[in-house]
Amino acid sequence: MSAEGQYTGTIREWCAAAKFSQALFFKLQRQGRGPKVAHVNKRVIVRESPPEYLNRCELEAASAPHIPEPV
Repeated sequence: MSAEGQYTGTIREWCAAAKFSQALFFKLQRQGRGPKVAHVNKRVIVRESPPEYLNRCELEAASAPHIPEPV
């Protein structure tokens, strides 16, 4: 975590903290559903902590329109 209180970490650190596999991380990134990242030179820095990311996912799921399953 940076001095300003904003989360920063590597993909490996983020995955360990979130208990996600790196494969799932990259799958979510490809789908545009992963945590916020910054590209610095050849490094990828994750800018969203696991709890922030999960809270955002919950809010997005709650606000998504419900589509009933076919009978």
